[in-house]
Amino acid sequence: MKILVIGGLGCVGTPLVNELIFRGYDVWVADKAHNHYEKYIRCDISKFRQVEQLFEQDFDYVYNLGAEFGRYNGEDFYETLWESNAIGM
Repeated sequence: MKILVIGGLGCVGTPLVNELIFRGYDVWVADKAHNHYEKYIRCDISKFRQVEQLFEQDFDYVYNLGAEFGRYNGEDFYETLWESNAIGM
C-alpha cells in the first residue's frame, strides 16, 4: 500500500513513519521543514495549492499528523498555530 503521512517529521509522525516502513509499506512523508528523505514532499498544510499538489498522486491511506502544539506555541506564535491546526486540518 502507498501511504502518505502529513507531518511525518514530527514527534508523532516520525515513529509512525518508521513503523510503517518496517512493516513494508510504501511510505511518503509531507512536512513543512526541509528533508532529504527520498519520498518527501515539502508542504505547508495551511496553503490550499500545496495540499492540492500532494494529491496529484494516489495514496491508499493518508495520516494527517501535521500540527503545532504546546503552550508557548499557542501563546507566542498564535497565527502559526491557527494556520496549521485550524486551516490546515
